[in-house]
Amino acid sequence: MSKPTFYTAFSNSITDVIPNLSEEAMKISDLLQELAFNDKLYYIKDEVFSFDRLLLNFGKYGRRIDIFYFSGHGVDGCLQLFRNFTIQPAEMSDIVNTSLKNAKLIFFNACETFKLAQHIIDERQISKDNLVIISCKNKINSFIAERFATLLFTQIGQPGTYREAYDQAKSLMKAIHKDLRFKEFDCRKDVTDAADDFDIGYIEIKAEKRIEEEEDCTPVITASVTGKKAKTSIIGKDKLTRDALTSNYVHEVVESIAANPQTIQTGSLEILKNALVSAEQVAKGEKKNKQMAELFKKAAELLPGFSSPSAFDSLINAEKNIDNPSVKSLIKSKLSGNTIGGLIEKLTSIKL
Repeated sequence: MSKPTFYTAFSNSITDVIPNLSEEAMKISDLLQELAFNDKLYYIKDEVFSFDRLLLNFGKYGRRIDIFYFSGHGVDGCLQLFRNFTIQPAEMSDIVNTSLKNAKLIFFNACETFKLAQHIIDERQISKDNLVIISCKNKINSFIAERFATLLFTQIGQPGTYREAYDQAKSLMKAIHKDLRFKEFDCRKDVTDAADDFDIGYIEIKAEKRIEEEEDCTPVITASVTGKKAKTSIIGKDKLTRDALTSNYVHEVVESIAANPQTIQTGSLEILKNALVSAEQVAKGEKKNKQMAELFKKAAELLPGFSSPSAFDSLINAEKNIDNPSVKSLIKSKLSGNTIGGLIEKLTSIKL
């Protein structure tokens, strides 16, 4: 598997400053730079995302970019670049469809960018690979946007689809921000006809193939490429790396719960604490038994942000291998290696 290329672009405004954009850039780049240092991906970070830089870097690296992420201001489908330069949706769509032909995920984390996503889907003649676009339909609070993106990218290195990473980040965000509206699209027509009833949209257009032409030689897309569900982890098959990233994601979930205790019931909190206590016991050498496995499953089913009990297995394996270089360089809680114990302490301090 060749290393993927990840391009992040951050663009603040001169007159309408996004207060947390630098912090967001730091959080996301910290994760991706560690993966780059561990030789898992190529990473390009651009915090001076001007139109000239866009044309230069898309021209040089565009066909190699697997994931493109933009965070900044957007309005009515337009992106605001460096020095408040505004690029229209039709122009940006042309650039994306010309330069980012091989991109698997495009994420516009900016207000009112779903119109741009619609342009890209409408004008893209055919998708040889699955294409995922995430964008915002309406105006969105920058701190909410940052949190959603951080959760998504913390999870995106796991084995699984981009949809699974999105669903996990979505479930946690909805538990905290109950008025935040999400909507998913898998059909070109639904994308075109989208109403104004959501804040964040997830579009996934499956790979397509041409199998016939009309009499006027107009190509007709008559079938989608189907088959075994693709696993789109950006980091390959290194289990220890995935376990470390999963451990980081569990920390993100627990920190979100601790910061917003109103999102979890007392019974669910106790189940999570008990699951973490059992995980700590296994990490210290106790054999995992059937009761522990059932507890991990129950905790994953009850808690927002979890999709599988295997998250606890990854947490255990990361702690067991805390001194392994591929874990140590990525793990979020590096002090003394007591990652699970720290989570238990954080939950114990919660007053419901």
